[in-house]
Amino acid sequence: MGNLITSVTSYTGKQASFQDTFVQALAKVPTIAQLGFRIENDVQSTKTFYKAAALNKITKKAVDCNTGDTATGVAITSVPLTVVQMEAELSQCKSVFESTIYEAALKKGYDVYNLEGTQIETLILEIFGNAVGDDLYRQIFLNDTALTNNDYTAYDGVFKTIKTGYLASDGVVRVAASISDTDINSTNILTTLDAYVDAQNSVLKYNYTADQKRMYVTDPIYRAYEKKLSEIGTLESSKTQLVDGIGALKFRGIPMVNLLTIGDYILQDFSTTSPASSSVSDNRIILTNPLNHIIGTDLLTSTAEAEFWYERVNKKNYCRLSYRAGYKYIDGREIVFGGF
Repeated sequence: MGNLITSVTSYTGKQASFQDTFVQALAKVPTIAQLGFRIENDVQSTKTFYKAAALNKITKKAVDCNTGDTATGVAITSVPLTVVQMEAELSQCKSVFESTIYEAALKKGYDVYNLEGTQIETLILEIFGNAVGDDLYRQIFLNDTALTNNDYTAYDGVFKTIKTGYLASDGVVRVAASISDTDINSTNILTTLDAYVDAQNSVLKYNYTADQKRMYVTDPIYRAYEKKLSEIGTLESSKTQLVDGIGALKFRGIPMVNLLTIGDYILQDFSTTSPASSSVSDNRIILTNPLNHIIGTDLLTSTAEAEFWYERVNKKNYCRLSYRAGYKYIDGREIVFGGF
């Protein structure tokens, strides 16, 4: 098992506080909460949710002495959310911190190898926690139990689950199996995005305001739309957008969410096929009601177990995090997607 931290900035002789560090913070990733998905923290193994089919045309003209039903019944379908146990564990030797700005934080004497209770322990757990958060975000979208890459096989994520629902005709609408770079160039980007808005099922179209929906897109699509907006309008407004950038994007009033690193992981980790796709492509769109999607995890609660301990046998420090995770959507009629 390798070190969590393999190297740090060399110590130059000047004593520095622990906060005066040259270790750069890990790249920030969107938190699960920023996606707007529902978070279920109390799922130990499986929790069942329910959805009902539409019930309408039940009101009729009254007929004297008629007490019969005015409509047929409606089906209620169960939707189980299953979570699986996840674990991350890494070790750390104290030698990495010798002759560095962290050396002053090391213990002295016979306990010199033990990092428990030191500021170095805090640093390690922060880095470790950030990495686990990045993993959860990545796996929620890209996991596919049919893959061979065990970084992604724990449970089925967003892309795989939506594709499966579409193939089972559960109401999910697919606009296109693939989205080419030509589809999102300056000439075509607006037409492409409009196709997803136009494809909405009546449940998604009429039951939610534009502000209640989300259009999740991978970074190339987000940037293409941003670039298009900077080309539209007067010369002065376009110049301002180029200099200052554009804040939170919306399309037809629907907030657009950039999936950021997800596209990078698709291209990096899948050489022949990406999750729920026949070819590698990082152009993907999902238009939906975010509250239709449920993430089961206890990572944000006290039941997630974070441990840090020292083994005198091999003079190493270990950190381990155990938590549960899983994903499910409720109603396929509230999802429009493309690109996979």
